[in-house]
Amino acid sequence: MTIAVLDNFTDSDSTGLNSHTPDTDTVGSGWIDATALSGNGTIQGNQLQLGVDNRGHVIDSGQSDCDIDVDWILSAGNDRNSVIFRWQDTSNYWLCNFREPNSDIQIVENITVRASSSYTWSGSSYAINVNLNGTGIDCSVDGVSQVTYTSSSYQTETHHGIFRNSGANGTRLDNFQIATLGGGTGTTVLRLAGDGGLAGTGGLAGRSGGLAG
Repeated sequence: MTIAVLDNFTDSDSTGLNSHTPDTDTVGSGWIDATALSGNGTIQGNQLQLGVDNRGHVIDSGQSDCDIDVDWILSAGNDRNSVIFRWQDTSNYWLCNFREPNSDIQIVENITVRASSSYTWSGSSYAINVNLNGTGIDCSVDGVSQVTYTSSSYQTETHHGIFRNSGANGTRLDNFQIATLGGGTGTTVLRLAGDGGLAGTGGLAGRSGGLAG
């Protein structure tokens, strides 16, 4: 496994994400807006806070097949946020939409729901993973696969990132990582996250099939 992008969002409070330098950025292009309007994400307490509904940010990883990981830290309220992946432009992309008040997880192509699964969000911190392998899309929570889909749409696109849907504005994201699949050489990271572990509030978690809390 080789880390293509790693961002622990360590920076001064109120720094805009597009002005922030990730810990690892192998392509070197940095964060950009995922929509026609500004993503408006800022660093707060060395975590990322997304501001305006239905906006987000992506970064070029150079990898279309990869694992995308992020820690989702809920606030007291209704939270809907996504991992955005295989982003082609502001109108063509995929979302893995994590919806606390709806008790579900969706895979969305642009604005069309392609697959969904019920999920009870009972904790305060989750290790989110999106695994992209050829036409396969697999969304996991705390190391357990929750919803899958198969599609060749935008299969070669290498921009991935985070997206705010709607809900409480206190939600934070942390430890964003894009890594190649399987073996390889370079910097590697063991993710320690979940509802009670070293990077969140429990368990060892990572991509689907890893160590789950």
